[in-house]
Amino acid sequence: MESKKTSFWITYRDSDSSPTDSDTYGKWVCTFTDRSRIAQICQDAVAEHIIPESKYTDADAGQCCFYLNGTDLAAQEKVLRYLILNGLIPETVYGRLDNIPFELEKWTGRASTVLFCLDHFMNLYTGEFII
Repeated sequence: MESKKTSFWITYRDSDSSPTDSDTYGKWVCTFTDRSRIAQICQDAVAEHIIPESKYTDADAGQCCFYLNGTDLAAQEKVLRYLILNGLIPETVYGRLDNIPFELEKWTGRASTVLFCLDHFMNLYTGEFII
């Protein structure tokens, strides 16, 4: 596994698989408040081959990203189970999972970056997968 630190991000990448330039390569974006915990979660997700790449902001609290091919349904389910298991998808005040978006990496920083949201894969109230 490779790791890289910039002034804003710390990135982990599986050295056996390379990120793709595919139109469907993207990320689930979550927030964190415990830097040491998120560092371990991001590192483990890549080391355990759940995803090929992860990164988090170089701050005590901020954003973390989990990258994969958006059309790989088995990989989507695998990473979503991992995010839920580690408490990275928060519940709303209404008792359902937050409908976080999957953002296309190719379009980051532009309008219309969202390919789909969590409710595409699961019932937000029960946590059951619907794919």
